[in-house]
Amino acid sequence: MGYKPLDEERVNFIIDNYYKLNYNEMSEKLNISKSRVFAQCSELRKQGILKEKKKRYTWNFEDEELLKKMVEKNLSIEDISKKLNKQPNQIISKIKQMRKENIINKNYKISFYDIYEAPPKVSVKVATTTGDITIEGTTDSYAVVNKLDAILKDLKTPNTPENNEFPKYYKGNKVASSTPSKLQKPSESNTDDKKESITLNFSGITQNPNQVFSYNGKDVKMSCACGPLSLTSIIESKGKSNKLYEYLSNSGYTHNKLSGSGSQSQKMAALTFSKMSNSGLNGPTNGNAQRGSTWCGSNGNYTTSSEFSSIVTNSGLSITGKGGGLNGGSTGFADKIYEQLKNGSLVMVALPAGYNKKGTGFESTGGGHYVVIYGYDAKTNTFLFYDGYNGRGNRKESWDVVNSSVVEYIGIG
Repeated sequence: MGYKPLDEERVNFIIDNYYKLNYNEMSEKLNISKSRVFAQCSELRKQGILKEKKKRYTWNFEDEELLKKMVEKNLSIEDISKKLNKQPNQIISKIKQMRKENIINKNYKISFYDIYEAPPKVSVKVATTTGDITIEGTTDSYAVVNKLDAILKDLKTPNTPENNEFPKYYKGNKVASSTPSKLQKPSESNTDDKKESITLNFSGITQNPNQVFSYNGKDVKMSCACGPLSLTSIIESKGKSNKLYEYLSNSGYTHNKLSGSGSQSQKMAALTFSKMSNSGLNGPTNGNAQRGSTWCGSNGNYTTSSEFSSIVTNSGLSITGKGGGLNGGSTGFADKIYEQLKNGSLVMVALPAGYNKKGTGFESTGGGHYVVIYGYDAKTNTFLFYDGYNGRGNRKESWDVVNSSVVEYIGIG
């Protein structure tokens, strides 16, 4: 059955959201049938514009939190599968894994035993059970027991009869068969300081910095739009692009006032840029240009801007953490950035004006530059980030370089 070709705006929407939304979601947002969306996607794949979707078996922080809440509400596997857009076997495997890791169950029994006076020694047992879970007629439960043995010893003072009132290893009133000669470590090491890999759902907007839109007769030069580009990418990745456009249009920034070729996402970033620029961010309007005569953000840092906060909150999101400033120059934010990722927030970060490349990911910049950090790789101790300019795309940068280079961070979730 043939279909009338979709208009350019709808085709651009499908291209921008193909890897973020499923066919049902796109059909609802475009107010067309699922079959028309599928047909258009097939045609775009034939043209080489889109590639076949790969099956997604990854779980991010938000997915796990939603799964945890739905399991606690006793939702069926079928309902959970539909809400998370994952196969039932994926849901079943993940539930079993989370129960084994005791992520869902939080009831513990703590026991202390084998307490010695000299040298001070204690054993601790933390026991819990996952409870019963029935999946497709099969009921499983798991007992989880962690045992820790610890001995405390003064390494500066020798453990001799002259220095210790209790030179031997006691258990109650009986002398044990051996005397430890040095500090014994717990049987299981503390992993609180070990960082885990994190990859959040993110799809960045690619932008040619030489591209120029026109808004109300003024040039919108995207060479200074890295901040609005990063912010718009985060909002779209969080599924809030409709809320963003509603806020922009209510403020007078609409597509019919913007001219120039580009995808729907690029146009949204240009409108966001115009709104921010006219509100005192990213430089003031300068003659006929929608940018400042100096470097981006020269008239205010995002961390202290009420306009920046308004865009985020009116898009249905919130700023979950922030620090520093593009004009400030302070660094040392790697730990803060990691904590934001761990809590499910995407992070906008800024490199200062005059930054010279230190590692393999961040590029040198004359006027300061914003990118989005969306993950962390524990194996290589690197952050995953997206740079929308010049086709740079997805990159990695080491923890140390991020810690010594980033002068501003804003978590958005």
